[in-house]
Amino acid sequence: MYIAMASSFLLLPSSSASLLECDHRHHTRLLNHERPCRTLSLLAAPPFWAPRLHSHTQNAKVSSLQKIILLQIVTGHLTRFVGAGAMAEAIPEGLSAASLPTTGVPDSWGTDVAADEVRKVSPHELWVWNAVNHWKHWHGIWVNWQPLESPEVRKIYKSVRSLRAADGPERKHLFHRNQWYSAVGEGGDVNWEFGPWNMYEDTHSLEDGILHPNKDDFRILQFPNGDLGWLQLALKPGDPTCVVFGEVHFMLPSKEGRVAVVMGYDSEDKLGVAQLLEETRESDERPEPSWEGTIWKHHKSALEQTRQEPEGTFVGTEMILTPTLNLTTRKAVWRGFSGGLDEQTFSLYTLVHLPYQITCLVPKQASVGKEHAFVVNWAVSEDVVRMMSWKYGEHGQLLFVKTGQYQRI
Repeated sequence: MYIAMASSFLLLPSSSASLLECDHRHHTRLLNHERPCRTLSLLAAPPFWAPRLHSHTQNAKVSSLQKIILLQIVTGHLTRFVGAGAMAEAIPEGLSAASLPTTGVPDSWGTDVAADEVRKVSPHELWVWNAVNHWKHWHGIWVNWQPLESPEVRKIYKSVRSLRAADGPERKHLFHRNQWYSAVGEGGDVNWEFGPWNMYEDTHSLEDGILHPNKDDFRILQFPNGDLGWLQLALKPGDPTCVVFGEVHFMLPSKEGRVAVVMGYDSEDKLGVAQLLEETRESDERPEPSWEGTIWKHHKSALEQTRQEPEGTFVGTEMILTPTLNLTTRKAVWRGFSGGLDEQTFSLYTLVHLPYQITCLVPKQASVGKEHAFVVNWAVSEDVVRMMSWKYGEHGQLLFVKTGQYQRI
């Protein structure tokens, strides 16, 4: 049996998930993800989550400066983002992420949401956004670490993920095939081909996201800019096929490159993190072995042990998509690598500093049974940060996936 392992259809073999190796009989041995879920009883369906301005911590104290910030936001000073200068005028001098109240779950600090900032997205829109952004021939490299065990690279594979319309311009029928093979000198004797799969809009683009036929309890939640999450809808108690992992994709503005980050846990609750760097090529034929990437330089880099957080205050716009396909747009302040966590909760998380200035904030152990979130921060430059995150409720239900871009003011 095989399992899907990517938000826009990255698939690797296994009955439960993810960063793995195959033996000579092509059976799988899990490296980073097989584990039964530990959680409380599940809700029948995830509730609609409307992001609020206030902290997740109910008893957070709000200073006078923070009250000024709240007042300016609520009264409309931050209702329209027209550039760093205009945003700076709405933020009191001296504001920083550290001046905001701490929280019990990592998140940005955002505005209250007006009715016209929340809308119901149709399954057709999700399907079109995925087709426009991702139906291409993607070539890349998959690099895997176990950050709490060692900063050194654990496994490296090269890949080709081919997605194309099987019905021409109608784009109602997706043909999808994946190939995984060994990077030169890395990963052992690997030569995998998965699929092909045929997917149809009327049967696979559903009211809770896009279903890939390889695994029915995960959904692709797609944003119009190309960013997406490939996530499990609910963490299931006692289900041996349930895994605690998720993946998000950042799309480059050119639409010719993307980077995926995967985070999850193995049967011993060990954390695994992977980065997949991909770019488009004209066909799904494997490139010559000497090809080391064009947009992304292929690497074998160890994890950085420390990293300087971008300095200053970063404010921008973020989109939040729930499994009920409610899409929210709001203004927000980026809370830094820590996501605004209080000191006690931060001790339960770890920062993982990946190549290309991508830093993850992830629970050290699977947090099934309590509210938690996964965050991926990308310091694109000194002045721009992108972030994606996803959050689960205490009963294991997926609450939302978020993407945002923030400008230093």
